This record gives sequence, C-alpha cells and structure tokens, in this order.
Amino acid sequence: MSPKILEAIKETPSMVFTDPKVTIEAILAELREANKDEPIDLGTAKGRKAIRSRALRISNLKVSIDDAGKKLTEDWRKRTSEVNEIRADAKAKLDALRDEIRKPADDWEKQEEARIAEHRATMERITELSQISIEDTSEQVQMRMDKIREIDVSKTGMQEFSDIAMDRVSGALTTMQDALDRILINERQAAELAELRRLEEERRADEERANAERVAAERAAEEEREREKREAEAAAQKKIDDERREREIAEAAAAAAEEARKEAEAKLEWELAEAARKAEEKAAEEAAERARQEEAEAAKARDKKHREKIHGEIVEAFVAGAGLDQSQAEQVIRTIADGEIPHLLIAY
Repeated sequence: MSPKILEAIKETPSMVFTDPKVTIEAILAELREANKDEPIDLGTAKGRKAIRSRALRISNLKVSIDDAGKKLTEDWRKRTSEVNEIRADAKAKLDALRDEIRKPADDWEKQEEARIAEHRATMERITELSQISIEDTSEQVQMRMDKIREIDVSKTGMQEFSDIAMDRVSGALTTMQDALDRILINERQAAELAELRRLEEERRADEERANAERVAAERAAEEEREREKREAEAAAQKKIDDERREREIAEAAAAAAEEARKEAEAKLEWELAEAARKAEEKAAEEAAERARQEEAEAAKARDKKHREKIHGEIVEAFVAGAGLDQSQAEQVIRTIADGEIPHLLIAY
C-alpha cells in the first residue's frame, strides 16, 4: 500500500469497509514501514516528541476508521428498518387482497360445510332418537317417534341426503314400533302383576294390622295388670318405708337427746376443769409474783448492804488518809454517790 492510499484512508476512512483491497493487515504493514526508516534519538526531547507524534497519528487514524464503521452501521440499520417496514406493509396489503379475492370461494365452502354438517347432524339425530334402552317406557318411545316424524326429510329439507334420510326414518320407525309393541305388552303385564302385588300387600297389611291390634290389646291388658301390681307393691313398700322412717326419726331424736346430754356433761366437765386450771394458773402466777417481789427486796437489801460496806471502806480511807472527820467523809461519799462530782464514780 502506497502513502497515497494512507492519505486516501485519512480522507475517506470508510473505504476500509467498502474496498476489499484495503485490509487492516496492509494498513499495519505500511504504517510499520513508514515508521521504521527514520532514525530517532530517544536521548533528546525532540526525538521523544517525534515518537509520541507518530503514535498520535496512528491513534487518530484508528478513531477515524472506528467512527466511519459506526456511521456505516447506523446507515445499514436505518436501511434495514426501512426495508422491513416496506416488507411488512406489502405483506399485510397483499394478504388482505388475497383474502378479499378468495373470500367468495371461502364463504361458499363454509356454507357448504355447514349445510352438510347440518344434514349429517339430522341423520345422527334420527339414529339417536331411535335408540331403545331397557329403561324406556312406552310414553318415552312414542314421544321420540313423534319427534322423528316431525323431521323434514323431503328434497327441500334434506336435499341430496333426502333418500338416505327417508330410509333411515322408515327403518327407525319400524324398529321403534316393534319395540313399542313389546314395551306395551310388558307394561300391561307389569301393571297386572303390580295390581296383584298391591292386592296381596293390602291383604297382608290388613292381616298385620289385625295382628298388631290384637297384640296391642294383649300388651295393654298385661301392662294394666303390671301397673296394678306395681301400685300395690308400691303402696306396701310405702307403708314399710313410712314405718321405718318413723322408727328412724324416733331413734334419731333419742340419739340426739343422748348426744345433747353427753355434750352437756362434757361441757360441764370441761368448764370445771378449765376453772380449776385457771385457778391453779392464777395461784401459780401469784406465788411467782410474790417470789419475784421477795427476791427483788432481798437483792435490794444485799445491794444496799454492799453499797454501805463500800461507802464505809471509803469513809475509813478518807478519815485515815485525807484527814477528814467521820461526818465530812460521809458527806463526800454521799456527794459522789449522787453523781454530783463530774468524772468521779464509785466501783461497786
């Protein structure tokens, strides 16, 4: 690739995507070739700047190619969207025109299908109505035969199915008539049998009712006898119970009187014992009180005697050692004993 091609790419970056001769490998080869011949001195600022300048030109080329690719992608997306819109519009309108042109044929086919389906449903209806089950009554069979006769199987009603429908109706009515005749015979026999059974049931009911009335009368008479017996037994038992209650009342009254007497005696004994106990307690308390008083007086006398002894010894000491006479020493002792001299106590 010549430098003119590189210049062309710089002017028209999109040619990378549109010209098959312009490849990325060729561009890289030309760029390497263009940047390897010129010597550069990395020891100078100028040399380093030249390298950065070359790298910047390559980066700018990359950006221009990428931007061109983005623009082409946007154009292609826009064109694809426009094509799809035209396709969708053409498809919808052509489908609508196709359906419009084909509609008469489609409508006829639908009507024909509905007509044939209606006739086939009528045929199935005839077959369904002609089915006889063991549970059917003559009234039910006759009603279904009338419904079959009401079906229009003429050329006007059934058109090309008329002959088949007529044959089916004729066969169904013949079969149903035979079945109806058998059902009528069976119903008549069943009615006669039912009447015989009803008469037999009435006879049995009358017989059972007469037996029931007889049994009821016998039961009533037996119950009356049992009632009279129970009443007599109850009266005799009541007399026995009354007599027993009277004895029990009398015995209870005697027992209550005896109990009351015993309680009175016991109460009297307790009251006498309580009075004796209280008298003893009072005597004991009085004796204890006297003993306490005597002890207190004795203790008081002993204390007084002890104090007088201590006082005498102190008086003798004052007389002998302090030069006080008897009267002065006794006065000092009384003053000390009465606590009139601060900080001075007598040790007893």
